[in-house]
Amino acid sequence: MKTQTILTCVCVCFLGSQAIGAPPLADKLPADTVAYVGWAGRSLGLAFDGSMVGQIIKEPPVEQLLAAAKEAILAQMPPGKPREQFTDGWAMAAIAWQRPIALALLDAKMTEEGPLIEAALLIDLGPENEKFSKHLDRIVQTLEKDFQPKEVTVGQVTYKKIIVGPEKMELSFGRFGKDKELFFVCLGEGAPKRLFEVTADKSLKSNPKFVKCFQTLSGENEQLSIYVDVTEALARLETAMPKRRPDAEPASRPHGPDVWKIINALGVGKVSAIASSTRIVERGMYTKTRIFSPAPHQGVLMPFAGGPLTDADLAGVPDDALFVYAIKLS
Repeated sequence: MKTQTILTCVCVCFLGSQAIGAPPLADKLPADTVAYVGWAGRSLGLAFDGSMVGQIIKEPPVEQLLAAAKEAILAQMPPGKPREQFTDGWAMAAIAWQRPIALALLDAKMTEEGPLIEAALLIDLGPENEKFSKHLDRIVQTLEKDFQPKEVTVGQVTYKKIIVGPEKMELSFGRFGKDKELFFVCLGEGAPKRLFEVTADKSLKSNPKFVKCFQTLSGENEQLSIYVDVTEALARLETAMPKRRPDAEPASRPHGPDVWKIINALGVGKVSAIASSTRIVERGMYTKTRIFSPAPHQGVLMPFAGGPLTDADLAGVPDDALFVYAIKLS
C-alpha cells in the first residue's frame, strides 16, 4: 500500500511539472504579460483530430458551409485587388488556426501623450512558414501604396511597420526565431523588441504567478489557455483614470476613486488572477477555470462561496447523459 501511494505521488508530481509547459507559446511572451490567450491548433496531432471537435470540423457539411461562406463574401466584393487580398487572407487564416497561436496584452497605461497600448499576436508557423509567407507577401505588395510600410531592424530581426488610426499607433509585423518560424503582429512601438528579448528565464512561462495559477489547471493535450493578471490590469486601469481636484478625492488614491468603489462593491477588488485551461480528455473538451481571490467572497463572487461538489451531489445523473450542469450555491 505504501509503495502504491509513493508511486502515485511521484506520478502526480511528474505530471504537475510537465503541465507547466502546456499553455501554448507562453515561453515566447514577456514575463510581465498582463493578459494572454493561447491556442494549440492541430499541433496536438491525433489528440485533436480524434476529438469530437476535430471530427466535426472534418465532416463534409462543415467544409461545404465554409466554402459557401467564402463564395458569398467574394460575391459581394469588387473584382481586382480586394478579392485577391481576401483570398490570400482566407488562406492565411486556414493555415493559422491549425498552428499554435498566442494573443497577449503586454501593457496598457495612460501617458502624457495619450493612451499607450502594447499587444501582440504570435503564430508558430512551423512547416507552414513558406506557404503562409507567400500569401502574406502578396497582401503586403498590394497595400504598399496605401500604407507605405517601413522596414525596421532591431538586433538581427528586420520587420515592417505602418502607422494606423487617428492616434498614430504603430502596427508592426514580421517573422523571427531560429528559422523565422514565428510570425508576429504587434501594436505599440516597443512591443516587437519585448518579444525579441524573451528568454527561457524571462518568459511568461517562468513567471511564478503564472506557474502557480496553472499548476492545478494544466495537463496533457492542452488546447486553449487563458490568463489575466488582474492585479496588474487594475493597477493600469487606475493610472488611466483622469486626475480630479485635490479637494474632491482622498489623497491616498489620486486616480479614479469612483472606479475602485464600483470594483470593491462588485466584490472583485481582491481578485489577483483568472486562469482557464481547456484540455482534450478522451474525445471531449474538459475546461477548468479558477478565479484567484481570498475568502470571504462578496458581490458577484458570492454564489461561489458554497462548498465543493461531491460524488453524492452527482449520484442522480444518468450514465448516458449528454450534458450535465451542476453548481452548489451559497
